[in-house]
Amino acid sequence: ELYFDRLNSGAIYERRGNKTFGIQLCREGTADFLVIKHCGDVSKIMLLELKGDRGKTSPTQNAFKILVEEQGASYFIIHSIGELERIVG
Repeated sequence: ELYFDRLNSGAIYERRGNKTFGIQLCREGTADFLVIKHCGDVSKIMLLELKGDRGKTSPTQNAFKILVEEQGASYFIIHSIGELERIVG
């Protein structure tokens, strides 16, 4: 069984009348997706960063990867649907 959620980093701004409100999303460097895979009595936490064929991670993404792995979760850089299927499947 899979649970997944899209994580958005950065900020967005919304204008209401004369006021503009800033909404802080996840911090810079946060992975694109959180996936929790439940297998029997164990749940595996994975964070996925999606990149194009030549996509590279930024220094803040690299720092986030280290933080995630220090906490016992898995971090993957996904370049294709095939990689995604192998990792999440």
